This record gives sequence, C-alpha cells and structure tokens, in this order.
Amino acid sequence: VKAANLPDGPAYAFVAGESQLAIGVRRHLVNDRKFDKADVTFTGFWRVGKSDG
Repeated sequence: VKAANLPDGPAYAFVAGESQLAIGVRRHLVNDRKFDKADVTFTGFWRVGKSDG
C-alpha cells in the first residue's frame, strides 16, 4: 500500500483482513496519504493467534 501509485483527487478505500493489518492500512491512508477518515472503511476479520470461537 505504501508503494502504491494512487491517483490524485477524491478516493474511497475499503480495507479488510487481519485486524492489526487493517488498522495499520487505515492509519497509513489517513495520516500519510491524507484520506478523510470518513472515506476509509476497515474491517478486521480475524486476529493472529486467536481461535475462531
């Protein structure tokens, strides 16, 4: 994501994956790429080391 060449102008991002990864990508998009928080949806589907249940 850090190396991605994103187009100029308004954008929306949907991030899904391991919880800490999704949080990190959202922070990068908002803090470094200057996305508006409202334009980034993120969902952590699982956590490393945690069982489902």
